[in-house]
Amino acid sequence: MDDQRPAGEHDPTPADLRHAIPDDRSSHGILGRTWELEMLISGAVVFALMQLPPMFDRAFGRIEIHFSGWPRGAVFMAYMYGSAILYTLIASFLIHLTARAYWVGLIGLDSVFPHGVKWEEMQSGPIARRVYREILPSVRSLIVRADKFCSVIFSFTFLMVIAFAMSIAMLLFYGLIAYVLSILFFGGEHLGEIFWAVLSVVTVVLLGISLADKALGDRLDAKSRPVRLIEKVLRYVVYPLQFGPVYSSISMVLFTNVRKKMIYPLMMTVFGGWSPSSWSASWPGRIGSP
Repeated sequence: MDDQRPAGEHDPTPADLRHAIPDDRSSHGILGRTWELEMLISGAVVFALMQLPPMFDRAFGRIEIHFSGWPRGAVFMAYMYGSAILYTLIASFLIHLTARAYWVGLIGLDSVFPHGVKWEEMQSGPIARRVYREILPSVRSLIVRADKFCSVIFSFTFLMVIAFAMSIAMLLFYGLIAYVLSILFFGGEHLGEIFWAVLSVVTVVLLGISLADKALGDRLDAKSRPVRLIEKVLRYVVYPLQFGPVYSSISMVLFTNVRKKMIYPLMMTVFGGWSPSSWSASWPGRIGSP
């Protein structure tokens, strides 16, 4: 009986295996063993990062008592985003270290038992053997999957870190605009309301441009004024706001290659844990309070 694979499961290609399984006998043996250094660095970084959250908390405690009202809320937002960056890095390095250890174990298993499962030795009935032959992935397929996961996780991690850093930068930028408008037109009052108004206007404008592009982009003349306007906004506003050379380069590769059912829920989970509602729950009544 031929060895069967689960639906959508294919044996890894030679290129996949060369990338996923280090070969110390090749001329690139040193490069092939970089996973050892990778695991050492991950362990050291996790240990170092674990020391930072208590220090960060103490620093915030010393700083926030010197502020009141809206500035105090802004300091707290910066603290929350800084904490999000720290804990995202810690979680990602821990996951990477665990996944890479799993990958090493799979390579060891494959080197000892390169032919995989001996189905004739399986102590079960013929139905169970047939089912498991159909659904069980090969160890080499698992090696390739684990290696790809370990290779991608750092990109996703720094995508999240950059996103949090972008949020801090944009909050400071919108806060500065709100402060200037408050001084010029309201005598320094209503800073919180002006901030949320500025944030809402910018969000609505950018969202409107994105929706217009999706709905009408193919129908408009490439040289028409609306198209030129959208191009300028994307080139000179959206791209810089998104830290284009750094954030967009990573995000577009991930979003166009990783399954959307995986990447979007993961991003929402990370950001959801640090949403404004969670800030209010952990620091009730302080954001924007007089």
